[in-house]
Amino acid sequence: MWRNEDDDEDDDDSDPENCFTMFQRIEFKRAELDVKIIKEDNDQDARYELFKRINTGGNSLSEQEVKNFLLVMINRGFFLRFFKKLASFPPFLQCIASFPDSVFKEQYELELVSRFLVFRNSDTEEIRKSPALSDFVTNKMTAFARSDDFDAEKEREIFERTFSLLVAIMKDDAFRKFDKYGNSFSGGFSMAAYDVIATGIGANIDRWEDADAEPVKTKIRSLWGNRQFTSWEKSEDDRERILHLLPLTEEWFGREED
Repeated sequence: MWRNEDDDEDDDDSDPENCFTMFQRIEFKRAELDVKIIKEDNDQDARYELFKRINTGGNSLSEQEVKNFLLVMINRGFFLRFFKKLASFPPFLQCIASFPDSVFKEQYELELVSRFLVFRNSDTEEIRKSPALSDFVTNKMTAFARSDDFDAEKEREIFERTFSLLVAIMKDDAFRKFDKYGNSFSGGFSMAAYDVIATGIGANIDRWEDADAEPVKTKIRSLWGNRQFTSWEKSEDDRERILHLLPLTEEWFGREED
């Protein structure tokens, strides 16, 4: 409450305990208010860009939370609910169990779902045209949300078949490093392994779902001996890494075992 100097101190509406202090009033008068007007007919992309720019003070939202906002804005929440349903699929969660617990607070499992859907439906030339991989993934997801041609039921089926197969054969080892000398999987979650293995199996699910378990295991183990994979597996440049590894999804999982 704002209390002027000439207010009656006995007036309940000007109770000092419920009023701004002198210092607060001075700070308030000096403050600048930045007003943005969003017209009803504004482009949705413009609204999203404005939302991102405003989200700079206080406790900023995570990148995934901003993406969630965009999906809700475009598709009234239908696509986001579909998205979250995939992220809560038990075999998927078991496959990524080696991921640090802290990232789940930022809903990073949704980012992994995004990568699966996007990379399974993209090629390197598309990605090469985008300066940042995060922008490419976001733009592709928004395109899915807007499209009448996006077959959510088909994508859900492939997603569930892929991770059901992986968890049945690999448990939580699918995206961990394989040590050929120790003949075992170890360490934490590898994003590069996730991108190549999940995308590769998903793109060729009919072949691998009907195969015996051992050929699937052999493919995944031998990936860690592939020079192209190991050269880029630890690259911190997410865009360059996927540009070099995405071709492996078909090369490695789209051909028969030698």
